[in-house]
Amino acid sequence: MLNVSPITVRHWANQGLLKIKMTAGGHRRFDIDVIERFIKERAQRANEKVCVLIIDDDRQLCSYIKELLEKWAERAFYTVEIETAMSGLQAGASVDKMKPDLIFLDLMLPQVSGYQICQDLQREEAASGRKIIAMTGYFNKANEEHIKLLGATCCLAKPIDKDQF
Repeated sequence: MLNVSPITVRHWANQGLLKIKMTAGGHRRFDIDVIERFIKERAQRANEKVCVLIIDDDRQLCSYIKELLEKWAERAFYTVEIETAMSGLQAGASVDKMKPDLIFLDLMLPQVSGYQICQDLQREEAASGRKIIAMTGYFNKANEEHIKLLGATCCLAKPIDKDQF
C-alpha cells in the first residue's frame, strides 16, 4: 500500500508520524484510517514544491544547510528545490529566476549587506508569503531586531545548529 520497506514504516512510527498500537508481544498495529490519512497527506505534500535559496559566501555552510534541508524534506515528505548564491548579485538573479518561498540570508556578504538584500526583497510584490531567515556570526539583540524590522522572520546565530531544523 505504501510501497516502502517495513523499516521505513517503523521509522515513521518511531518519529511519531504514524500512530501505532503495540500488542502484548511487542508488534506494531496500525489503524486503516490512520494509514489512509497518512497516504493522503504524503501525496499532497509530495506535489508541493518548496523553493529555498541560501545566500551566503561560505560554501561549506551552504552545503551544510542544503543537507539539513534535504533531510527535513525527506522526513516531512516535501519536494524541495534548493539553490545557493554566494553574493548579493547572484542572489538577485536567483530570486528572479526561482521565486523562493524561503531564503536563508547571511547578514555579512561581500559587496551588498544582508540587511540591504532583505530590505530590497521585502519591497518586491512577490514577497508576500516569502520567509527570510537571517544568519550571522555576530549575533546580538540589536542585529536581530534590526533585521526583523527589515522583514526577516528570525535571525539565527552561526554556526548553525542542526537541532534548529
